[in-house]
Amino acid sequence: MLIVVLVIAFVVGLSVAGLTIYTATIEKSREYGILKAEGFTNAFLYRVVFEQSLVTSILGFFIGAGATLLVAPYAQDLVPQFVVFVRWQDLLGITGATLLMGIIAAFIPVRRLAQIDPVTVFKG
Repeated sequence: MLIVVLVIAFVVGLSVAGLTIYTATIEKSREYGILKAEGFTNAFLYRVVFEQSLVTSILGFFIGAGATLLVAPYAQDLVPQFVVFVRWQDLLGITGATLLMGIIAAFIPVRRLAQIDPVTVFKG
């Protein structure tokens, strides 16, 4: 049962991360088009999107882990049946899952980025 919940959580996290990275990339499509017009390769633009995705994932992980460590003692006091036990191995596994979600989420907007036509950026 726990495995099913973890798989669902991973899919939901991947969806949220993908939507976030996709929105951030599409909002900057004009800037990416300008960079393509200046001669930057698709590989460079892909690297920018992947770096943005990884930074977003890492920041989200630290905020989530910090909130967990701050709220856990209070949650245990309010609901004694709610046990929170965080091991470093768990944090390491969640870090890996978070980075995997960030990498997979970056693939979603990359296809759209490759289709940007630099000429259409300058039409206004």
